[in-house]
Parts: sequence; C-alpha cells; structure tokens
Amino acid sequence: MTIRPAELRDLESLHAIYAHEVRTGTATFDLEPPSADAWRAWFDAHGSAQHPLVVAVRSLEERGERVVGYACLSPYRPHAAFAPTVELSVYLSADERGCGTGHALAQHVIDLARACPLTHRVVSVVTVGNEASERLHRRLGFAHCGTLHEVGRKFDSWHSVATWELPVEQSMAATEPS
Repeated sequence: MTIRPAELRDLESLHAIYAHEVRTGTATFDLEPPSADAWRAWFDAHGSAQHPLVVAVRSLEERGERVVGYACLSPYRPHAAFAPTVELSVYLSADERGCGTGHALAQHVIDLARACPLTHRVVSVVTVGNEASERLHRRLGFAHCGTLHEVGRKFDSWHSVATWELPVEQSMAATEPS
C-alpha cells in the first residue's frame, strides 16, 4: 500500500468510497451522496499544508492502482478563531477495513498536522458505537472530550456523536512574537 497526496484523477474513487458510507453506514450523517459539483468543491478545498487530503492506493497487476481509502484534515468550524483547529476524517472502501489502512492514513495526516505551524489541535467527531473508529482514536493518542446524545437521525434511528481531540506540538502561538 502507498499513501500519497490525492490527485484530481482520484476524485471518482473518493466519491465512490464516501457515497458507499452515506448509503450504508453512520460514519457520516449525510443522507444522500454529494453532487459532483459539491464533491469537486470539497476536493478543491483540500491540498494545502493545513488541510491535506491523502489517499491509500494498492497496486493492481498490470492495471495501475486502486484507491482504497482516504484521510483529510478540514477546517473544524468556519469562524476565524477556529483556524488553528482541524477536523480529521478517514474513509475506507468496505474491503479495506480492519487491515491497518485507516491507522496508516490517520497517522500520516496527523504527522502532516504536526509539521504545519498553523495547526494547534486535531479534532474528530465519531458516531457512538463505531468501535473501530473509537479504538483507532485511542491508539493514536486522542482523548475523548464528550458526547452529544441523539443529535443525528439516520436509518430511522437516533445517533450520538463523541468528540475526540489531539493536541499537536506546533501552533500559531509558538510562531508569533510575544
């Protein structure tokens, strides 16, 4: 498996991975997959040092490679004061779960966050009951900050979300003069 920055040629594969989760899972509270235009806007919002988007690819004999997952750091909230905080997202193709790809992707973007002087904290919002994601966050050193109960409704059920946080060594405060 190789992890590399996402490229425009990956857009369709990324959308397919996300759309599958929208239709079958609760890791996202989207009820319909995003339109092609919305997905392209999402893609275009990533790729900077603070908001990277990376893909995991597996080589296919004589047929190039297949994108099997992705991870990104996105703005946590739109308000300027939240700019040093980013939100982690990791999505995998269904056949890639449980084999370490999610951990490798998450660790990769966390390392990028640590190298970015604009980033102070990584936050993740996880649907309660997603045990694999909860284990992943604990293994990566995230701390559970709290739970919002029954804040989303999908598949005729209420779902709660837990917030996790990870401080990173670099921050804007460390680079600003006193």
